[in-house]
Amino acid sequence: HEQGFTLVHAGIAPQWTIAEALQYAGEVENALRGDGLLPFLQHMYGNQPAQWQPELAGLDRLRVITNYCTRMRFCHDDGSLDLNNKKGPADARPGTRPWFLLPGRKAAADNIVFGHWAALLGKADTAHVYALDTGCIWGEALTMLRLDDLQQFSCPCRQGGC
Repeated sequence: HEQGFTLVHAGIAPQWTIAEALQYAGEVENALRGDGLLPFLQHMYGNQPAQWQPELAGLDRLRVITNYCTRMRFCHDDGSLDLNNKKGPADARPGTRPWFLLPGRKAAADNIVFGHWAALLGKADTAHVYALDTGCIWGEALTMLRLDDLQQFSCPCRQGGC
């Protein structure tokens, strides 16, 4: 964040500021480092709860934080996750949109660099949002972003990954 950019895997929950995202990711990090590791890993996967609520606790809280940070693509206008759609924005289900297009997104003025969503082919077309996943896993390209001047560089990938 020193250069004015935040690098994330999937995105920042629309309800969170960057500081909140760092705090919540820290909670997951503590679970991964502590005695709660095995219970967390056993209950990490699942689509519920689908919406962040500050009062969530325990494994539900950790699961929803993990889902926003690692699996998010589409959200409903209330910020709840649609984790079943992995296609591009043109295929958004009714009432959903890409997380970075939600109105009132708290981190909208922050520079966010993310991957995870190969169907975007590196195009977010949103101010302060830089999508890097250009489908290397599909044999397309691996893309990098030089933060100094926002120039992108790509190299071709083999089918099945780099």
